[in-house]
Amino acid sequence: MNLRGVEAFVWVARLGSFRGAAAQLSTTQPAISLRLQELERELGARLIDRTRGRITLTAEGRECIELAERVMAASTELGGVRFAGKAARRRVALGVSELIAHTWLPDLVRRISVRHPNLTLDVTIDSTPALLAGLALGNFEVVLAGAHRFSTTFPSIDLGSEPFAWIARADHELGDEPQSPRDMQCQPIITWGKAAAIYPAIDAWFSRAGAYPRRRITCNSSATIARLVLEGLGIGLLPPSIIGDELRQGRLKLVPADPAFEPVVYKAVYAAEHPPLGAIIAAEAKTVSTFRR
Repeated sequence: MNLRGVEAFVWVARLGSFRGAAAQLSTTQPAISLRLQELERELGARLIDRTRGRITLTAEGRECIELAERVMAASTELGGVRFAGKAARRRVALGVSELIAHTWLPDLVRRISVRHPNLTLDVTIDSTPALLAGLALGNFEVVLAGAHRFSTTFPSIDLGSEPFAWIARADHELGDEPQSPRDMQCQPIITWGKAAAIYPAIDAWFSRAGAYPRRRITCNSSATIARLVLEGLGIGLLPPSIIGDELRQGRLKLVPADPAFEPVVYKAVYAAEHPPLGAIIAAEAKTVSTFRR
């Protein structure tokens, strides 16, 4: 069970306000709602009643609030424990997009271990929508993710952008002339699925030209996309930076496109809490990022 859901429940009950709870916990009202919904899902019961125009506890909420208060008190007491002669060690939940995991994540982990030896990173790799949802639920202190358009109320730091390009097997029949969306709509297209942040941008690239791919293969892994393209099953969309070996070896080739696909913007998005662990990791991520500024 996530402690932040319990924390959200306690403060909403104490203050009778989602806005007040959000201010108390230095977050947003939607984040408080998400944390509370997740807690209610885990417990299988509705804890807060908002149907009468004001916030009240349900019968189940009244049963749970005393125990939730004790959990919070125990958490506060545990947070005050210090071991003599040892610096306090902290674990930081870090969410990372796949491209960062394939490129400069090892540099970030090394930098944190040297500059902040008392911090330990718990890394989860997932899609941008899932990472941002996890941040709102309190599952992460910071996420490093990419999208063409970011929509978040959390503070963020720009990490730069990365180009994406259409790729094909080296012996693919496509010529050297730039390919338009209409030219490519007859080809099998291999891309991420609808849950990925980049999916709407791919749809828009085709639809703005009045084109629509007649056959689409979707998956949730860039490594799988590259493998399927290498097998000659279609044209894929990937960052050239993660297929450098295949390009140098002449196994894959870039497909010139008109218009070019818009670069993806990457940000470090973090929870504004004390201690500011998310902000620390975000600042270090900006330092080691290899993306274009």
